[in-house]
Amino acid sequence: MINPLQTDQLTAQSLSGRKDWGWSLLWLSVLLVFGGTAGGAFFWLITMPPAVNCKQISPLAPDMERLQCAGEAASTRQLEQLVKGLELVKNWPKDHPLHSQAKELEDKWSKWVLDVATKKMETGDLKGAINIVANISQTSSVYAEAKATVATWEQDWDKGMAIHNKAIQAIKVRQWDQAINYTQELSRLRNQYWGQQRMGELLKQITVEKRAWQHLREARDIAWYDTPADLEEAIAQAGKVSPQTYAYAEAQADISKWSRKLLDLAAKQLKERDLEGAIGIAKRVPSDSALYAEAQDFMQLSRADLLVPDNQVLNQPPLTTIASVLEAQAAARQLAPNRPLYKQAQAKIADWQAQLQDLLQLQVASTLASVGQGGAFQLAIDQAQTIGQERPKRIQAQTLIALWRKELADAQDRPYVVRSQLVAAAGTVDALKAAIAEARQVAPGRPLRGEAQNLIAEWDKRIQTLEDQPVLDQARLQAKQGNLSNAIRTAEKIGSNRTLYKQARAAIADWKAQIQIAEDRPKLNEATKQAAQGRLSEAIQIASQIAYGRALYYEAQEGIARWSAELDGIRVQVSAATAETYAAGTSSPPAESDSPPAESDSPPAETSYPPAESYSPSAETYYPPAESYAPPQ
Repeated sequence: MINPLQTDQLTAQSLSGRKDWGWSLLWLSVLLVFGGTAGGAFFWLITMPPAVNCKQISPLAPDMERLQCAGEAASTRQLEQLVKGLELVKNWPKDHPLHSQAKELEDKWSKWVLDVATKKMETGDLKGAINIVANISQTSSVYAEAKATVATWEQDWDKGMAIHNKAIQAIKVRQWDQAINYTQELSRLRNQYWGQQRMGELLKQITVEKRAWQHLREARDIAWYDTPADLEEAIAQAGKVSPQTYAYAEAQADISKWSRKLLDLAAKQLKERDLEGAIGIAKRVPSDSALYAEAQDFMQLSRADLLVPDNQVLNQPPLTTIASVLEAQAAARQLAPNRPLYKQAQAKIADWQAQLQDLLQLQVASTLASVGQGGAFQLAIDQAQTIGQERPKRIQAQTLIALWRKELADAQDRPYVVRSQLVAAAGTVDALKAAIAEARQVAPGRPLRGEAQNLIAEWDKRIQTLEDQPVLDQARLQAKQGNLSNAIRTAEKIGSNRTLYKQARAAIADWKAQIQIAEDRPKLNEATKQAAQGRLSEAIQIASQIAYGRALYYEAQEGIARWSAELDGIRVQVSAATAETYAAGTSSPPAESDSPPAESDSPPAETSYPPAESYSPSAETYYPPAESYAPPQ
């Protein structure tokens, strides 16, 4: 290439040598200059460096390249890239060749950072939004706006938080109207997070809380009766309360309380030895209850507990009980140490082990007692007495001891009873007295004392019967012969404490009645005769002589009542006739008199009565008191 400077020198020399060539050389020089410039430009173009690779840019790269890459990264508006771009240019001095371009990019990037912070704030992350804004430099034109925006955020946040807390407190105490008023206050805030998002959440929470409390109230109403079915239904109803509500804690507390009641009712059934009923109630505890595991353990222990006979069951052989206790221990040992009722299971196992030891001793004693002899019973008693007062099978031991003592005493006294029965078999008075003396050998308090006393009472009655029967037979013979007074005196010899006393008194009453009838029948017949003749007053007077307590007393009273009625009828007829006569013109009525008119000797036919001998009362239907009879002297 021709150097332009050399070209100028040659041109100057030509002009000084030959001026004719001046203009030609001038134009040639211009042509050469422009040709050299074009050639240099072309060379620069073909030798320009390649484009910048921002993915592999070095920290030592020129500022132009780094600024170019920062701009490309920040164009994504991702916070991380924006922060890196701001960090790149924040310390560039004003005299930096790229300062104006960097300042323009910093303002734009700061605006984008504020937008990212605003979106962060709208999600409810105030702290995160403020931290994002902190990346905006004070030299940015956006800084003042960002600072004012943060102040607004903080102010609205404090207001929103205060209103929200009040609304939550109103929800907790179920002041629904007040809570809704607070949500309306939130809607008036400039902050979108509080005015829209949190307000909507509160309205939704109020609805959910009201529904939850409704479920809980219904559950409590159902559980009021405390029956297993009602408690189960109440637990199911309370289970509808959402865990995201404030009512959930109270619902869970109620579920635990009602589950405990179910277990208490189940324990009551178990105490009554109703295993099926106890397990049926325990199964009502739901799987989501805090007491579900305890309910499962309860059913396991209940099955084990019911294998062991109750202490009130005293007649079961010890060997059978031993097998049941061993089976119950095996069932209780299935509860692992992490189970709710593990300690209770271990306590039962220990108690059953103590019972097992007592049962083994009682089994030895029962084996001895099975021999059935006096000495064997005493050995069994001694063995059972080794079970102390504090031992679990003490009651059963004492019961068996009492049984064996009874059997021992029975074996000792049975010979007296047997011999007395053999002696009494003769049936004579002397034999019966001898049998009574033998039976009295059984002392009071002995097991066979009652049996012996019953035999003595029976034989004593038989003795009295043998002794008094002849007397009663003699009295009946005298009565049959018509000597009733002697028959009565003979029967009265049988005392009130004798076996045949009632029979004797019945016979005496019969005979006294016969005597009274014989004495009073003539009087009653005479009264009947007088009444048949129309002499009613005389009939009444005669019949009144039969005193109360006499055999014919009630028959006499019936006659008196009948005759008195007839007499009253006659008086009524007389009064009516007198009144009729007075009405016909008599100057004055006759004087009234309590006495009836003179009785006619010929009574009307309709007043006739059967003869006295037509009445014959049976002796066995009437028993007047003994004192009404006064035997003739």
